[in-house]
Amino acid sequence: MRFIKQKSFLVVAALLLFLILLAGSLLWGNAQQAKGQLIENMLSNPEANAVVAYTFDQNGMLIEDSSNIFYNPDQPLVLASTVKLIVLAAYADAVIAGDLDPATLVPISHWEAYYLPNTDGNAHRLGLQSLGLKADEYGFALDQTATVTLEDLARIMIHYSGNAATDYLLSLIGQERIKQVFDAAGVESHSPICSLLGPGLLWMNHDSPMQTLEEFKALENEYTNQDACPEYPQLAKYLENDEWREAQIKLLTGAHAPTADELELNWAILQFSAELLPKGTAREYAHLLALIGSGNFISPDISELMQGYIETLPDDWPLRTFFFQRHGEKSGVTAGVLSQASYAVPKFGQLAGQHRVVVIIANQLPYQVWKSAVIYESLYLFQLDIATGKDIYVNAFIQE
Repeated sequence: MRFIKQKSFLVVAALLLFLILLAGSLLWGNAQQAKGQLIENMLSNPEANAVVAYTFDQNGMLIEDSSNIFYNPDQPLVLASTVKLIVLAAYADAVIAGDLDPATLVPISHWEAYYLPNTDGNAHRLGLQSLGLKADEYGFALDQTATVTLEDLARIMIHYSGNAATDYLLSLIGQERIKQVFDAAGVESHSPICSLLGPGLLWMNHDSPMQTLEEFKALENEYTNQDACPEYPQLAKYLENDEWREAQIKLLTGAHAPTADELELNWAILQFSAELLPKGTAREYAHLLALIGSGNFISPDISELMQGYIETLPDDWPLRTFFFQRHGEKSGVTAGVLSQASYAVPKFGQLAGQHRVVVIIANQLPYQVWKSAVIYESLYLFQLDIATGKDIYVNAFIQE
């Protein structure tokens, strides 16, 4: 009887192992298919997509080799949350200069003044959770007497991509320091980095909600391609007018989450709303990441401070653990947009042990391609392939 039980256990265990391997194989196949669709779309629409990848030396300078890729490197494209790297750089510069103290306590209400529920992919709630703070049904902290540090906000900005944390830090840092970071990184083609909350309130507010594609096109023409941050009247109202703020929060929390059909139907409008966000080029972000990764961005101290944030993201530990000796990155996602800027030292492949920088920016993605790429983390798989030097991509993407 005991032998029969042991045999039955082994049969069940073998069956479970088979099912796990089968599920893993199917998942991997779907992920590879989604990655292939993303790459195919990027190659068929070169004006809206960019890839820059190369090996860099101890000074952050490009090493000429057969793995270099420069695909539409100088076209400014929407970056989504990847732009937070610049805000982190300005924060690090201010900290090392002694102008900001990371231990400074910030009342939770000052941080949450920039928080708008249901607009950040749950980032604010996750940030609170990482600090041991509970949130109400809308994502605001239950304990409104709590305080956080500037260091907490910088970490939440990078680790969870918190928009409210980003906007609060921007309010302290100021545009002059952002421009200094642009100069230090050799960034000349970047649009201004302004409040992330402002554009959202502009096209999605209870006073005059946008409803047609024509309205969004007019909005884009009015508020983009400027040399300085535009004035967002709705942002001032949200920050200073309690009644207006409450009505806006009621609008966002009362609306139902859009279905897949509704998202696809309104995809063109959502994509136009993304055009209000900051734009930069793949070449300039690659140079920035190579300088940070090599410890040569402004100063070794500033580089080290930034490395401490971008090399410790909670959700990229599989990449760091299994594939890379070092891995630092920031990615971004919004409607029709996927972006990632990274540096890495691969453990395997023909470029094992080399310092690699990879920047991928995809704009104007069709809904189904974008959706599959988000679900199956296609950008990470693509970055892994390029970082380790798979020749198929060097041959496929246009080079200089």
